[in-house]
Amino acid sequence: MLSSLSSTIRTVFIGPPFIRAGKAHADGGLSKLAASFDDCVTREQLTKRKPDTRLKAPMIRRPTTDEAEALALQALAFLASEPERIEPFLSVTGLNPANLRQAAGEPGFLAAVLDHIGSSDSLLLEFAGNLRLNPEIVADARRVLAGPEPDDFS
Repeated sequence: MLSSLSSTIRTVFIGPPFIRAGKAHADGGLSKLAASFDDCVTREQLTKRKPDTRLKAPMIRRPTTDEAEALALQALAFLASEPERIEPFLSVTGLNPANLRQAAGEPGFLAAVLDHIGSSDSLLLEFAGNLRLNPEIVADARRVLAGPEPDDFS
């Protein structure tokens, strides 16, 4: 098989340039080149593939509904751990500490928590950094809980 491959390569890649350049001999001028080609190229060199060294971004798996809910509850705990974090959330949502627990059971509440976290880059990066998460996971979890936006085709 290697000899037929070598013959094909000689015919296709080596033959025509020598003929066009006016260097054709009785055997097409290929006997010397063919011998040196066979000596230089081994089967391993022809079949060995170099490893792909390009950097590839890791695939991020979209969280399940349970994982998204767990992340949102962690985000709520993160907000509640510091008064300067929870107060803006309470003022935006119109909630107070007394009815926060009741509101947590409402549909859409956990998505609103992740919306609030994602609305501030510093808050998002701090939250994601504490959990050692890629910040994109927070946005993916929000999409899982709230459903896709009307123009979101992912």
